Amino acid sequence: MKRTHLQRGEIEQLATGFKFVEGPVWHKDGYWFFSDIPSNRIHTITPEGKVGIHREPSGNSNDLTFDRSGRLLACEHGNRRVSIAQVDSQPHTLADTFEDKRLNSPNDLVVHSSGAVYFTDPPYGIKSEEMEQEHAGVYRVGEDGANYSSPTLRNPTVWPFPPTNPYSTSTIRITSISAPLTYKPMALL
Repeated sequence: MKRTHLQRGEIEQLATGFKFVEGPVWHKDGYWFFSDIPSNRIHTITPEGKVGIHREPSGNSNDLTFDRSGRLLACEHGNRRVSIAQVDSQPHTLADTFEDKRLNSPNDLVVHSSGAVYFTDPPYGIKSEEMEQEHAGVYRVGEDGANYSSPTLRNPTVWPFPPTNPYSTSTIRITSISAPLTYKPMALL
């Protein structure tokens, strides 16, 4: 794989007219996917700024990534799930419950080099009485199913460091946006 190193340069605005964008991820065919959460869409955009709609409705998707097989994963606030799909097909549910309770509002996700998917589940976008998970946490979905894997955090997020290939990472950092803490990825190895 050819590696490209970014150099300092001017910031270029490729497109406007969105409400709240998140989750940009590069596709190997030469374009990005990104979510416009309140518009309930996943868009594509080329480096030249040509915008398309990939999925509508998107379940109010937030973060996006690809797994090692090139499938698109999306944290869907509105559907309270993590979905997975081939780029040209309809999504199905990867995770929407833990211990028989609905997830709160999956927000961020990353694929570990083992193939396991880690995602955060804060209560964004739902009322407190709608919360079924009693905490905001980081979850793992692997061949053995979903396993809770974090201490209780307020507004957790996951970050990959460093990527070992375009679709996975070997080290994952968990942080809390409200109280900046970094946990060693002991449960995530």
